Amino acid sequence: MVKKIDKELLLSFLLDHLKQLDNFVFLWNGKIDEDNYQSFLFTKPVRYICCYEKQDLIETLSRIEEILHQGYYLAGFISYEAGFCFEDIAPFTPDKQSPLLWFGVYEKPIICNHKDGCFYGSNDIGKLLAGYKARQNQACNVSDIKTNIEKDEYIHDVESVRDSIAKGDTYQINYTFKYKFDFDGSSEALFFNLCMKQSASYTAFIRCMGKDILSLSPELFFRREANRVMVKPMKGTIKRGINNADDIEKAAELHNSIKNRAENVMIVDLLRNDIGRISKMGSVEVTKLYEIEKYETLFQMTSTVESELRDEISWLNLFKSIFPCGSVTGAPKINTMRIINSLEKEPRGIYTGSIGYIAPNNNSVFNVAIRTVVLDRTMGQKVESRELSVESARTFNSLNSQLSTLNSKGEMGIGSGIVYDSEPSAEFDECLLKADFLTTKYIDFQLIETILWQDGKFFLLDLHFKRLMESAEYFGFDYDKSQIIQALADESRKFTAGKKYRVRLLLHKNGDFSISSSELEEINAKKVTFSDIRTNPEDRFLYHKTTNRKLYDDELKKARAEGYYDVLFLNNRDELTEGAISNIIIETKDKYYTPPIMSGLLNGVFRRHLFETGFPLEEKVLFKDDILRAEKIYMVNSVRGMLEVNL
Repeated sequence: MVKKIDKELLLSFLLDHLKQLDNFVFLWNGKIDEDNYQSFLFTKPVRYICCYEKQDLIETLSRIEEILHQGYYLAGFISYEAGFCFEDIAPFTPDKQSPLLWFGVYEKPIICNHKDGCFYGSNDIGKLLAGYKARQNQACNVSDIKTNIEKDEYIHDVESVRDSIAKGDTYQINYTFKYKFDFDGSSEALFFNLCMKQSASYTAFIRCMGKDILSLSPELFFRREANRVMVKPMKGTIKRGINNADDIEKAAELHNSIKNRAENVMIVDLLRNDIGRISKMGSVEVTKLYEIEKYETLFQMTSTVESELRDEISWLNLFKSIFPCGSVTGAPKINTMRIINSLEKEPRGIYTGSIGYIAPNNNSVFNVAIRTVVLDRTMGQKVESRELSVESARTFNSLNSQLSTLNSKGEMGIGSGIVYDSEPSAEFDECLLKADFLTTKYIDFQLIETILWQDGKFFLLDLHFKRLMESAEYFGFDYDKSQIIQALADESRKFTAGKKYRVRLLLHKNGDFSISSSELEEINAKKVTFSDIRTNPEDRFLYHKTTNRKLYDDELKKARAEGYYDVLFLNNRDELTEGAISNIIIETKDKYYTPPIMSGLLNGVFRRHLFETGFPLEEKVLFKDDILRAEKIYMVNSVRGMLEVNL
């Protein structure tokens, strides 16, 4: 039986280990699929290679084959501006704060195989993890966020891009700017928080050169296995729906979007041309087109291009031909990069460059370094050497690592694809929203089912499981139905015949669950009141029963203290939604009405039961006046059934 690894626990454990190190490359896979099921940790480097100058970049890349032939791995990054050194794009000025390329040279990595639950390259990791119980709870804070461009200037630049498109100089430009901010606390805690909020297959945490680089990229630049190479550009985004049915509609909308398809295929054609320059004749093919990938809050459109490299192609040839990825430049690439260079206010650095590793057998994976944060621990110092010994680099980083507990400076690049019909002000506002990725805190939550046990069985158990599985699919929770059923049966053996019990099932994201129960108490209060707080129908947690319900819990506690059974909510459109623990039904002239799901409410188990059993219930948008004029008001849930109440 394959041992399941708790991703959250494993990530906490590895980050605790990394806190003690002053240099490492950690390639974390937070979204497991058929192609991506390994994470890599590179520590104890033999040496480092890095460079700032154009002539040094070409020489350094030319030495990769020699290093690989010696049996070593390489892991690190190449900055966006390296692309200026491969083509005659624009005059290149070295950035004293950021190298064009940095790779650590390693004997071997520690590899975590998420499929078989095993660790390779270390005899200790598995044993130490088995006794590890802690979670990441260190503090971190991002503050004083500013952009390096004002909105008016951004709008002016986007209008310039539109003019260039109108002239035929470019078809699309990925125009970017940067957030600058202060950072306090632990880089590891920030990385953990970002990983928990957004699962991605190509995540990286690098500590080197006095910097912490945190990349939460969902986008593959290229994967190489022997002489086979695959690129997977990502173009096209839409917000997730509020439930599975809405998700299906949103995914179809993105898949069928003419605008998104046009932008996606434009980059596909660009990358086909790029890898065609180094591939065997006739081997380049588009194997997947307009594929939709699901993430916590977004759907992304990707396409896949594969080919077989010519035998004589070196790593220098490969990077010169395809770097940087066309999805972060636009098309056509060379002329578009010239326009980008004339508009953007400062070098991108690692942002929109690439992070990855190369194995001695040439297998490799590199991401497109989007959603990438750089925390500066160097205070502006520069390392001049193109090849560092372990001792000199360690001394440099150890001195600067002491600064990490003080205020440090950080930056994160943000951009969007500009086409002719882009609206400049809206593009800027959309980019600002992306700062939420950096500043919002991770909310750890579980799924809940509260089930009634009476007359020797669990009431409406099938509907409870149906709702649980729907939410598990939506949020990406693991679960084992047979184990839960067995645990419920075990719990029910404690119950006394003739009594009623409330049973609470709590499901964690990794599939762990707990069950608790208590005897169902009698109800005395049968009055309800209104909350003064309005809900937002765009809040997806309203449509799923989870532990992320602080507003409801707080308002219910306040209402109960005043003698009420439940508290009713209106949304920000003044529509009636639900109670804190119940759905609402009103009776008027022998007709029964309940608010529709899209007003922002949970599709409760008893509510479903009434619809499925033919109870004469209709969905209708209701307002406060409707409930005030109602002949009867009912609060319904699967534990209490249909309870008549009074305002």
